[in-house]
Amino acid sequence: MKKIGLLFMLCLAAVFTIIFPAHQADAAEAPYKASITNISTDGGVYGKINYGQGQFWRVKYNITISGKLLDQNGQPVPNAPVRFEADTKVGNTTQTASGTTDANGTFEVPMYLGPAAGYYTYYTSVSVHYYDIIPFRVYSGDSRLASTDNSLYHFAYQVRR
Repeated sequence: MKKIGLLFMLCLAAVFTIIFPAHQADAAEAPYKASITNISTDGGVYGKINYGQGQFWRVKYNITISGKLLDQNGQPVPNAPVRFEADTKVGNTTQTASGTTDANGTFEVPMYLGPAAGYYTYYTSVSVHYYDIIPFRVYSGDSRLASTDNSLYHFAYQVRR
């Protein structure tokens, strides 16, 4: 009877291990969110600004996106693929750029946007700014991620008054 009980316990332990495998504490979780810390750009256009439709990064032709991929617990995700998409107005094209996070979960990915059309205007005391609002998406693999930034002000040009 003891042998049957012991055999039953071993079988139960084996089944339990198959159904509920041990969680590895060191294994990185899947990316959940992109925390964008900076978007640098060319043409003397930089930083976040509010043209009246929200606080967005103002960018021009070439940008470099910096930040960190995080899992659902807010922990960095190392060595993960990251892809960015932005829908520009000139030619109605989707621009993409890809990279990989480093050992700390951070990324720095260059991206070409090309020119903006300038469908929106913003009046200052010395000039008029022409720009587009373009959607901005972040992916890891085939999964779209939550992001701290989902739109960009794509700066076209300004006219001095």
